[in-house]
Amino acid sequence: MQVFLKLSDEEFSKAYQALRKIKGGFERAVANAANRSLTAAQTELTRKTVEKYYVKQSEVRKSFTIKKGHGVNYHGALISKGKRKNLTQYKLTPMNNRAGIKKGFKGAVKREGGLKPLPEKSFLINTYNPGWLLFHRIRPGHYWSSIKHVTSPAIPQIVKNEKTVKIASERAKQVFKERLRHETLRLLGAFK
Repeated sequence: MQVFLKLSDEEFSKAYQALRKIKGGFERAVANAANRSLTAAQTELTRKTVEKYYVKQSEVRKSFTIKKGHGVNYHGALISKGKRKNLTQYKLTPMNNRAGIKKGFKGAVKREGGLKPLPEKSFLINTYNPGWLLFHRIRPGHYWSSIKHVTSPAIPQIVKNEKTVKIASERAKQVFKERLRHETLRLLGAFK
């Protein structure tokens, strides 16, 4: 997932002209504005992801790392990392193995469309770590090769939804413009 900010030269040239006499002022202003825009993008991505998927806000927020810009290297990065999750960590019903085998399991990752029935012969196994896991029997037998673990997407996969990234990019661009103006005035001493 990448969020790119396309800004006009006019915005940069105004800040550069105003800060050219302050040593490192322009770079500092751009780095601070970029860092604030990354935080705003993280917040927007988290909010929109929670709206669309059965995932906790804290889990989405934890998946992000912000690499801040500073000094001469005034660009930053927002990175989301994480492993694939189990369907039990999104939405699965029932969470009781006996009831699930009788009635059938239903699950979903996306909120849109509701819960969907899972294949017959699905069952839960309680493991030491990470806990309840959903499996599906693919052929008769009592061997591990005859069952398949049902996994779901990792948080970075659901965060990079096109619509969500577009909204977050727009928010980051807006915050960057506001913060660049603010940082320029701050370095010029307007807020003393």
